[in-house]
Amino acid sequence: MTQNDFRAEVEGAEELDRSLGRFADDIKEMPDAGTKAGQAVKVRAASLAPKDTGALSRSIRADATGAEVTVGTDIPYGPYQEYGTVTVPASPYLRPALEAATAQIVEAYTGEVETKLGQVKGA
Repeated sequence: MTQNDFRAEVEGAEELDRSLGRFADDIKEMPDAGTKAGQAVKVRAASLAPKDTGALSRSIRADATGAEVTVGTDIPYGPYQEYGTVTVPASPYLRPALEAATAQIVEAYTGEVETKLGQVKGA
């Protein structure tokens, strides 16, 4: 070792490395945040959906599986309401719901990341 060399030993580095590895695995899939995000969009979409019989509004579902969140309906005319047709103007309800719920979505994911970071040992 020369005069300009520096040597340091970090206690707990192996535990920190393992903990960070678990954190990296955990944030690949955040089911709690996905569920909260999906519900935020679903509630807004249901309130924005055109209501004649109310079937479209009641049919809107949110599913969070792994890192994927899906909000939509299985009613065949749902896409026609969202995007319109040659003869029927669009009455968007899903895209505006997503836009309106952006802050809640960010908050859900930020909260879950912060919780998981708090569980990192050695940091």
